[in-house]
Amino acid sequence: MRKNIRRSVLVPAVVVAAAVIFPAAARAEEGGSGHYTPGQNATSIDTLPEREGFSFFSDSFYYNGSITGQKSRLQFGGLIARNVEATYYVETGRVLYEGPGEILGADYGMELAVPWVSMNIKGAVTTGTNTTKRVSDGTQGLGDIYFRPLMLSWNHEDLKWGAMFTVYAPTGNYAVGHLANVGKNYWTFEPGASFTYLGSDNGIEIDAFAGIDFNTQNNDTNYTSGDQFHLDATLAKHLPLFGGDFSFGATGFYYEQFTSDSGSGFHITKPNAGRASGIGPVFAYSRKLGKVDAAAEFKWLPDITAANRLSGDGFWLKLQFNF
Repeated sequence: MRKNIRRSVLVPAVVVAAAVIFPAAARAEEGGSGHYTPGQNATSIDTLPEREGFSFFSDSFYYNGSITGQKSRLQFGGLIARNVEATYYVETGRVLYEGPGEILGADYGMELAVPWVSMNIKGAVTTGTNTTKRVSDGTQGLGDIYFRPLMLSWNHEDLKWGAMFTVYAPTGNYAVGHLANVGKNYWTFEPGASFTYLGSDNGIEIDAFAGIDFNTQNNDTNYTSGDQFHLDATLAKHLPLFGGDFSFGATGFYYEQFTSDSGSGFHITKPNAGRASGIGPVFAYSRKLGKVDAAAEFKWLPDITAANRLSGDGFWLKLQFNF
């Protein structure tokens, strides 16, 4: 159940933005985060399965983080929030279809993802009377659905590279005057590319996934979040285990907003520059269960350094079934 906040406007300040090696400077989007969660696509489980038919995924993501101090300002709807604490859980069901034949010499597919979001947010919010009070809010519900109308994947021996286009739709609930919102209330269009090397002799896996997010305006707040670039990368080793394939390694992520926020609802005059870095372990196991190819993956992705963004820990558990 929600708790109302008098004359306050706040979008969830939940960010998992970081760099693989070096921290990156960025301006902060409305709510401190975009549609894409850094580390979201980072290993071979996120590529087309090279098998015609349907695949089903269950992606579970948990994050807990905070930002404190004089430079902890985050803007939402023309108001400023400081000392934000956030916890959220996202369960996303995905359905992927890989078609027969080829397009431009590539395997092709399409995907639909439906997230369920639960979150709790706390922060010191400045109201219209220039007073600051500690407020908290929690909510849950359908998040912003995203779909990929076209995914392409080319293969040559141990190499796989691909391209995709993702659209995030504002299907999640959004209400001005609440601290927590499961939706962002704007569209995002994301062209992306991927590269995967999986050595058949040495068992080495190397992955890189990159994308650029272009955001439309949030019409309820007249705020347009700047566009973002993100890069996820993984290095892992595969070994046979119990009749299946086991892998372990490390995943890192880089996320940077490269254009400024804009719109009549954007009121922070100085760039709210942010820096962050993060890297963590990843473990996966896959094997055939009858006629079904099944896989599971676990990732812990802590923010190693952060400025003007939440600093905390993210955990991923992915399950995949190819029929």
